Amino acid sequence: MEENRQALFERLDTDVKTNVGRIPAPDYLEMRAGEYGYDSYAEMYEEGYRIAGYEKISPKVIEEWQRQKEQARPSLKERLAREQGNALSDGGNHRKRQVHRGMQEL
Repeated sequence: MEENRQALFERLDTDVKTNVGRIPAPDYLEMRAGEYGYDSYAEMYEEGYRIAGYEKISPKVIEEWQRQKEQARPSLKERLAREQGNALSDGGNHRKRQVHRGMQEL
């Protein structure tokens, strides 16, 4: 079952080629639902209608996929700590270059 879920997540990770260019699959599902007169893909799905090729992708699967994406993305605190760690490993050379560059501009 987990392998099947992963296949659905991979499907959501792909872009869909449209006449206006490539768009993320979840956006494509929302767009198609709108074309059929629904306010959302979730509403369309709840009424029993499916989009060809995405029959097994329910709104619940999309929510789980989005949560997984958010968990995989580092928090702002983690990103700042990583950037600060990179600045410290630079030995302050970057700051010295900035100061030196600033003095040249004067």
